[in-house]
Amino acid sequence: MVGAMRKIKIRLERLDADWPPVDVESVWATLVDREKAIYRVANIPFFAWGISFDDLVRVKEVEGERWFREVVEWSGHSTVRVLLYEASEARRDALFARLKALGCGYEGSHLPQLVAVNVPPGVYGPSLQAFLDSLPNDKIGEYEEANIAWASPHSPI
Repeated sequence: MVGAMRKIKIRLERLDADWPPVDVESVWATLVDREKAIYRVANIPFFAWGISFDDLVRVKEVEGERWFREVVEWSGHSTVRVLLYEASEARRDALFARLKALGCGYEGSHLPQLVAVNVPPGVYGPSLQAFLDSLPNDKIGEYEEANIAWASPHSPI
């Protein structure tokens, strides 16, 4: 049924022996076109590269499970991951408040220090970039850009 929520599995590439801490990530997605096996990503990926919230993706069904094949249409959203040096509730709340003020969405992981950040279209990339660049200097954490939609410092997403 179109609109039905399903899990899509994404095979992950190891960056080193310990990261990411899993081989497969699952994201929620809604069915858009059954015949073409196209789904819309409904949450922020924590570990996958090159995929963001609201992207349209094609899957391949194998033994009743849906496996990510490709992005067929980018949504304009970007995905950033923040790894906090200290995952205290106060530190997380401060990060969440700043991300919200910048217009971003976020999800906390099962790993308390990991936060997945959704940068929607219309949120200006360099403002967020300046904030993220301040994290290591302020001894808050590090970040990585998992899927970036903005093209230049002068262009909104």
